[in-house]
Amino acid sequence: MLGAPENSPELLHNHRFAGVTGPVIERPGGHVHILSVNSDFFFNHFHQIEVETGPPIPVRDQNGDIIGHVHGFTGVSSCVFFHNHIFKGSTLIQNPIAMEERNLSELPNHNF
Repeated sequence: MLGAPENSPELLHNHRFAGVTGPVIERPGGHVHILSVNSDFFFNHFHQIEVETGPPIPVRDQNGDIIGHVHGFTGVSSCVFFHNHIFKGSTLIQNPIAMEERNLSELPNHNF
């Protein structure tokens, strides 16, 4: 996932963050994930971010076929040095590691 706080001119700085989602948590009508990461480091501080994503949002290709899904999220970072940041972001469409593991397991006679 990728995200960034909303611009806060009065704070004279901003942060970015990236990470991976936690395991699937089943909910009626879909699933969500927990995101738990630290922001980047700026002027001797960073912020902790922990939030639950929204439900899956289908992603379609140019033919209208569903090729995956993403999750949106919003929240407020931890308070450090008397301030916090409102943030928003989205997950990415795929988990390349899972695809790689799946492809490796399909190979004959492998010893991984």
